[in-house]
Amino acid sequence: FLNAYWQEVSTQAEFIFSVAWETMKYADMHSKGVNYIHLYEEGNDLDFNIGLYFYEKLCKKVLDDDDGKKWRDDPAFKPSMPEMLTAIKRKIELREKVDCNFDGRVSFLEYLLYQYRDFANPADFTFRAMKTADVEEHPEILKARKALEEVNKAIQAYEAEKHRLETEADKPGVKGLGAKHQLAILGASPLAEQLNKSLITAEAAVRIATRKFGDGRAPAPATETEYRKPTEGSMWWMNRDLEQKKKLYGRRK
Repeated sequence: FLNAYWQEVSTQAEFIFSVAWETMKYADMHSKGVNYIHLYEEGNDLDFNIGLYFYEKLCKKVLDDDDGKKWRDDPAFKPSMPEMLTAIKRKIELREKVDCNFDGRVSFLEYLLYQYRDFANPADFTFRAMKTADVEEHPEILKARKALEEVNKAIQAYEAEKHRLETEADKPGVKGLGAKHQLAILGASPLAEQLNKSLITAEAAVRIATRKFGDGRAPAPATETEYRKPTEGSMWWMNRDLEQKKKLYGRRK
């Protein structure tokens, strides 16, 4: 979606990444009964009732909560503001306008097409996507994407061990004390080293791809203009995803 509509939607990319996508993941975890990131297998669509839950949480987060003030008070993000509806109207809206393939589920793409319907719609999106459907993803972009997937695996392994140790640390006696000690030095453990290594590898791969195609904030270098597949959205998202992962798991200087 971001690649197809980057010219129109680039100013909303931060909201899509930081708010809409995070809320979608939260709703998906809720539906699966998952409370910990190491147990979560990322999805991109929700069943109908969880779709209602997603919109409920999104509206509350953006329109009511203090954290949403910076978004709702900034005119630049007006296109991203969800509309508060009654439960009955929301069900009708989801069934008739959001769920465009009528499969009883709400995907993140369907949310995006609906939210930004002033310039996007399913038919136009399909047309734009099909224009370069025969063009394979550039190897450097694919390499960067795979490197970020390895970071996700390393994060899951690290968080799984952290959760295990936190659980053990609550136990009395020597076992609990041992777990507390291991938890204290987890940041220097082999799992932490592997996570840091995967972050370094991903940063290098994303940097190489960014040199070729830009980061979505500036036009791609002239040497890559012959590559016909849109990349602005992908490059912005990968750079933003890497930035977030480094903030949460990168080595503290």
